[in-house]
Amino acid sequence: MDRWRSLLDEPWLRAGVASAIGFLVVAALVAGPGTGAVDRAVAEAVRALPLPVASWGAVTQVGGWVLVPVGVALVLGLVAVGRARMALVVAVALIGASVLTDTLKDAVARPRPPDPLADAFGFSFPSGHALNSTVTYGIAALLVWRSWLPWRARFAGTATLVMLIALVGLSRVALGVHHPSDVVAGWLAGTAIVAVVALIDTADRAARAAVPAGGGRSAGGP
Repeated sequence: MDRWRSLLDEPWLRAGVASAIGFLVVAALVAGPGTGAVDRAVAEAVRALPLPVASWGAVTQVGGWVLVPVGVALVLGLVAVGRARMALVVAVALIGASVLTDTLKDAVARPRPPDPLADAFGFSFPSGHALNSTVTYGIAALLVWRSWLPWRARFAGTATLVMLIALVGLSRVALGVHHPSDVVAGWLAGTAIVAVVALIDTADRAARAAVPAGGGRSAGGP
C-alpha cells in the first residue's frame, strides 16, 4: 500500500498523465475542427524572431541525425556505470519514440504546411524532431539532474538540454516544415515517454539503494 501511495505522489506520474492527455486533446483538435487559426498566428510570431534561416537550419539538425550519437552515448554511459537495466529501458524508449512517431504520422496523415524553407518528407503530425529530441534530451536532462554533479552544474546542464528541446521545436515552425500544433504534440508525447523513464529510474534507484553494502554496486552515478 505504501508503495502505491508513494507512486501516486510521484510528480512524474502526474506530468506523464497530463502530457498524454494533452497530446490526445491536440490530436483530437487536429483530426476534428482543426487548429488553423492558432497555428497561423503562432507560426507568424515564430518566423518574426530575429534569427536567419541558416541558423534555424543548424538548430534543427540538433533534433535530427545528432540524436543518434547522443542516444548511443546515453545507453553506453549507463552500461559503463553499471546500470544495464536502465540502459535497456533508455534504448527501448529511444527506439519506441521513433516507431511511435512514424505510426502516428501514418495514422493522422496530416499534410505539411505549404512552401517550406527546408526539405521534409512524410506527413506532418506529430513533429518527429520535437518528439524524439524531447525524449533524447529529456532523458539526458533527467540523468544530469539526478547525478552526483554539483547543483550549479546540474542546473546548467538541465537548463541547456531543455532549451535545446524548445529551440528544435521552434526551428521546425520557423522553417515551415511543421504546424505549431505538430510541435506541441511532439513535446507532449515526448514528455509522457520521459515521465515513464523517470518513474522506472526512480524505482531502479530505490532497488539499488536497498541492496546491502557489499551486495552490489553503489546506487550512485547518473
